[in-house]
Amino acid sequence: MKNKSVGKNAILNVIKTVIALLFPLITFPYISRVLQVDNLGKVNFANSVINYFILFATLGLGTYGVREGAALRDDRDKFQKFFSEVYTISLFSTLISLIGLVVITIFLPGLRSYELLILILSISVILPTIGCGWVCAAYEDFGYITIRTILVQIISLALIFAFIHVPGDYYKYAAILVFSSQGANIFNLFYIRRYVKIVPVLHMNASKHLKPLLILFASSLATSIYVSSDTTVLGFVCGDYYTGLYGAATKLYSVLKNLISAIVIVSIPRFSFYYGSNKREEFDNLLNNISKALVIITLPLVAGVFTLSREIILFISGKQYIEASSALRILSVAVLFVAISWIQSQCILVPMKQEKAVLYTTIFTAILNVVLNILLVGKWKHNATALTTLISEACVVIIYFRVIGSKVRFPKIGSELFHGLIAAVAMIGALYLIGRIDINIYIQLPLSVLIGALVYAVILLLLRDKVAILIINKIFKKLGINKD
Repeated sequence: MKNKSVGKNAILNVIKTVIALLFPLITFPYISRVLQVDNLGKVNFANSVINYFILFATLGLGTYGVREGAALRDDRDKFQKFFSEVYTISLFSTLISLIGLVVITIFLPGLRSYELLILILSISVILPTIGCGWVCAAYEDFGYITIRTILVQIISLALIFAFIHVPGDYYKYAAILVFSSQGANIFNLFYIRRYVKIVPVLHMNASKHLKPLLILFASSLATSIYVSSDTTVLGFVCGDYYTGLYGAATKLYSVLKNLISAIVIVSIPRFSFYYGSNKREEFDNLLNNISKALVIITLPLVAGVFTLSREIILFISGKQYIEASSALRILSVAVLFVAISWIQSQCILVPMKQEKAVLYTTIFTAILNVVLNILLVGKWKHNATALTTLISEACVVIIYFRVIGSKVRFPKIGSELFHGLIAAVAMIGALYLIGRIDINIYIQLPLSVLIGALVYAVILLLLRDKVAILIINKIFKKLGINKD
């Protein structure tokens, strides 16, 4: 199979992610105002419960399938055998997951009032298994993935405005949320037949797959615990209102995390290929390029959201959610650590098959996060959940640095970091000046984003930053513009 450009794949995946992220950015201002804080909190809490069972159903197959499948994709017979075996395992894990969900919903008193919501959202447990989206990623078919995502988001957007009109429509919102997040798997069910036959097998060497799958699952579960436990603990201790506030803050935080992951995820098959083929120079070069790009992209995101947290909450959710701005400010700092940890885990440790290191690190930080949540949520509520997320993300980065040690040659990003910091400071200054102008929030925020981005880009160009110049040149090339 011909290798596809990592840069092209990254652009396609960023487009896909941006489209997927525009959906909540467009709909959330409407949803948060129509459903109100309490009803939105109910959906967020029920969804945080469902996320654990989605993890068990998928069983770490996303990462494992892409990593191992990418190495087998040139041999259709081997890939088919691999697919059928892991697909069969995922069918069993999904069935067990659904049974577990039914049991805890019936016997856990705190979930009784959420039964219908959980029933609706439980469809999300099934769809990833039948869709097998990892197959497209293993074949680096990001063109299809991008088109599919755009289509699902357009349909979801239409459904939101067609059916959500009053606070009691939060059940309908839950159903649309399922389609927007997992509906792409319906298309996958038909599309992936060009690569594989969707058939389970009765006889296989399950133990060959179960060990790495369980390690990756445990790591994903631990990650989910320190991500979703915030909402779960907050819901149990403080109720739907504060869960709704925290949901407003985490909405943009999730957007930023997904944007960063879009750049990293497309490179996992290539990192795995380079490392498995002992192409260390190509491995190091790719790591260097991605690290530099993330520095230039992440710094303005962190600086912008931190500076504009109050305006962002007012824009996307309204005055009734204004208390969420402090949590968003804390979470914006966590984004910086997220970017670093994504490079460490997905670009280095996973391709090197160091899943156990990722697992142990994540378990430690998950336990730390839960303990901190239990200790702090009662006093500081949604701000405590944001703070525990920041602490957990920082701990992950520190531990990963110790684990990686001298295994790889760390990228030299000093100049990019220096340029990015100078440009970010200039951008914050511009945002502060705009904030002094007494204008409508619906004009102020877009104006701030536009001017802030321009200031950041201009400063980078004045500093002759190589990464910024490369990105702009590629944009000109894509647009067919002759700079000369």
